Amino acid sequence: MRRFLLLTGLLLVLGPSLPRVLGYTYYGFIPREIWGIEAAKMAGHDVAEWRVDNRTIMTRGLVAVVGNHDDTRVKVYALPSGGLVQELTVNRFEKALVPLPNGSFFKVTSDKVASVFLIGGWGMEQGLSSPTMFLTSVDGGYAGREFILLALQSQAGLPYRVYALEDSEVTVYDANGSQVTAFRLSANQRRDLGLGSLRVYRLVSTGKVMLQEWTGGTCFYPSVGGGFLGRQFIGGAFPTESWQGYMPPAYVATGLEGSKLTIFDVEFKKKYDEKTLTASSNLTMQIKVRDIVVESEKPILLMYWGGGVTYAGLKAGQEAYVYLPTKVFATAGEAYLFAYKETTVTVDDAALRLAPDEVLPLPEGFHRLSTNENVLIELANWAAPSEIYAGTRTRIPAINRLSNFGACIPSAESLSLGGDLRLKPVLGGEIPWTYAIAGAAAAVVVAILAVMLRRGRKA
Repeated sequence: MRRFLLLTGLLLVLGPSLPRVLGYTYYGFIPREIWGIEAAKMAGHDVAEWRVDNRTIMTRGLVAVVGNHDDTRVKVYALPSGGLVQELTVNRFEKALVPLPNGSFFKVTSDKVASVFLIGGWGMEQGLSSPTMFLTSVDGGYAGREFILLALQSQAGLPYRVYALEDSEVTVYDANGSQVTAFRLSANQRRDLGLGSLRVYRLVSTGKVMLQEWTGGTCFYPSVGGGFLGRQFIGGAFPTESWQGYMPPAYVATGLEGSKLTIFDVEFKKKYDEKTLTASSNLTMQIKVRDIVVESEKPILLMYWGGGVTYAGLKAGQEAYVYLPTKVFATAGEAYLFAYKETTVTVDDAALRLAPDEVLPLPEGFHRLSTNENVLIELANWAAPSEIYAGTRTRIPAINRLSNFGACIPSAESLSLGGDLRLKPVLGGEIPWTYAIAGAAAAVVVAILAVMLRRGRKA
């Protein structure tokens, strides 16, 4: 690995140190090729010829900024040149769309926490597609009591899932302040939501919740305790039977230390499975339930391996193994690491010093990463050419690329958020006071009856 890094330099994208602001920093990359494919000729159930669907060819992606607070000043820069693309101000519930060309790197700064999205694809821009992602709260972290978001979903369905970390009363409003829905959730419960395409919404909760849009695409799972490296995770899952053979769905857990993983079925409040992760390795799991809680004895990273664009990150002082399926069986793609401060990153056995706003391409596969400052990682992948037939006996051709994608971008600063928040036991390990009191009362009754029976016998 050291020889590879020294010979290629990992094709570092060097950028000047841009003007620093007291605020929040977001990074990203627009994939180079964005289109869908269609069958040009069919022979029975085998596709004899594929072609690019010209209608879906896109030469740009969009950075969407939604205001969580009034008078939020935002700047968008191109990397590595550092040129200012656009400067704007957004108020609460306002959205701004900034187009950027394919293959471009970018940086967004804001003086207040904003909700920032990376959007790409003809269907996504038309409100015809739904991505997979976790949403950030108005505080910037993934666990919160208030979320302001741009709904990226198809015009039908219920892709949003609200996961209660605490007992919560949840209300959803549109940008005009009109109530859309309201409901109650106990800790570890889920509620599905459908929202209007490309509209702004506000979700408010009395307890902390996490909000995920789930359609089965690639997704790093944020830790309940903050950041991505952690011991507890909650979110959507996808029954394996729902997928085709050319891209088998899988959860991948990676960790430095050996650990036992316990997987719970959220919907039916029961233990689903237990797995053992070997130290300095990755564990691939098939999970056939709809919603999961994953608990690990030691800190891990957890990723769902599908297709799309997703973000992860490490905060200062963290070390982890990360799996990047970009040139492996079933998937192709690319991955990049972003440094917002002068940072020393170690990739396997090579220490690299990165300047502020420098972008580091990451090689495919399984790698050990450590950093002395917060860093963000963006992964984009799609189904690779394969001789394995899908369910309709069609092969994935070499011209396949990402047709649609969407991701909520966390700020580099948000990785430091979090604390000692932990989920309540899924199996009800805590005994509610009402049951405890009832049990105590029953014990008293039993004791009184026993005394009365003994007295009756003596008489």
